Amino acid sequence: MSSSDASVEPVFEEVQEAPWPLTILGVGGSMVGGLAAARALGLGARLGVAGLIAAGAGVALSQFLIPMRTLLFPDEIQVLFGKKTRFRIPLRHVTHAWARVYSPVWEFGGWGIRNGPQGRALNLSGNEGVQLVLRSGRRLLIGSQRSAELATSIRRLSGCEGEPRARDPEI
Repeated sequence: MSSSDASVEPVFEEVQEAPWPLTILGVGGSMVGGLAAARALGLGARLGVAGLIAAGAGVALSQFLIPMRTLLFPDEIQVLFGKKTRFRIPLRHVTHAWARVYSPVWEFGGWGIRNGPQGRALNLSGNEGVQLVLRSGRRLLIGSQRSAELATSIRRLSGCEGEPRARDPEI
């Protein structure tokens, strides 16, 4: 039975909403952009365009970014942003998994779907996550407010190791 089967319940599930300042910045920035774009129009049109852009930003956030859901199934990890963006990581590809504290801004340039020198990060809030090392050598950090529980569950299901020792040459 595969995790794509709707009858399979996740072993672990976490939902993270965006912190309220991030949501306000996103919608507020869209409104300012809408007003600037509609400046040449009359007052009524300006307000209408700003409202449409703010509503569009809200829909875009809910469809593609917010909330972030992390689901762990017996055979894979799924990370979903909004309703449209999904990442699937087969557990057979995971060689190491451990909980860690990280700096979203310094290591990955912020929150969201990010790439940095340490690999890719999928995060929405906070500074805790689960660091994965895949068979390919790629590194993936999944943001989680329950990182120790998620890392333990991944190791239990996949049989992978925890944090690599400093002398492990492949990592």
